[in-house]
Amino acid sequence: MRNYISRLLIVTICTIVLSMLAYMLTIYSIKEYIPEVKANHQLFKGTNNNYNVLLLGTSRMRNGLDPHVIDSITGLSTYNAAVPGSNAIEANMILQSYLVNNLPPQMVCLSADVILISSKKNISLPAAYITCTDVPIIHSTLVYGGMPLGLYDIVPFLKLSEMTDLYRMSCLEGLLRHLGKQKQTSSRNNGFINSDTSSIAKDKPNAKKQMPVNVKCVKALDELISTCRQHNIKLVFVYAPEYKHYYTCNVTNLKEVMGVYEERAVKYGIPFLRYDSLDICFEGKYFKDNSHLNAKGAYLYSTIFANDILNKTAIYRP
Repeated sequence: MRNYISRLLIVTICTIVLSMLAYMLTIYSIKEYIPEVKANHQLFKGTNNNYNVLLLGTSRMRNGLDPHVIDSITGLSTYNAAVPGSNAIEANMILQSYLVNNLPPQMVCLSADVILISSKKNISLPAAYITCTDVPIIHSTLVYGGMPLGLYDIVPFLKLSEMTDLYRMSCLEGLLRHLGKQKQTSSRNNGFINSDTSSIAKDKPNAKKQMPVNVKCVKALDELISTCRQHNIKLVFVYAPEYKHYYTCNVTNLKEVMGVYEERAVKYGIPFLRYDSLDICFEGKYFKDNSHLNAKGAYLYSTIFANDILNKTAIYRP
């Protein structure tokens, strides 16, 4: 009986030690080899960011606006902190976290997307912030989103359960490249990453759907607006290009959703830049799908956007 207990104790201790080692190795590799996590870690825990323009919102913002192109025209310093599938709760969390260690940007550009205030999720991908859970606003938002961070504080390696298979594969591939002394193939330009060369070859019918407004997201949007006003940050709503009015055609309550943005734009004097009727919006060669630009389209859109924020907003060159 004693031998059995001893063996069980040894196995338990070895399992815990190995799990902790795996956790430490994974946290190291996730910070080094997953661009989103690495970028977030620097953005929220760094102290020398101090960008003039911060881009927030969904994948239509992240894949559409290239800070390198914008800065080459405006002379500003821009960072694209948008997150695919995110909503206003996450955008508010990102802005609040950024302001902890950095000076307020001159301008925040927020994608005025349907999903931003209609998403049922609080956090689109919790694992993207796994290295920043000690930042108070990130901690509280992740807990609000259902992550048991109290348990993770006691048993840290359980955080690994939040990682997707794609993240695990990226970590492993990154480590293998590191051991083989191979150059990393994935990079981000101030948060931006879009090398997609695919395009729309044939129009597809759009399925009609309703996107109910999430009151939690609207509350977060109002908090974001309030934060910008408190810090004297120029807030701009941006509706990204879409192929042949994709959302206009298929979201049955579009007027209700866009009314949330339009009402606040009027109330607080927020510029609302809409790009859904640009010439490129009617040419499939600039889109990888109905709502996302490819690399060629992103370059053209970034050029147009850069000139607009100089000519249609109150931002000034440094």
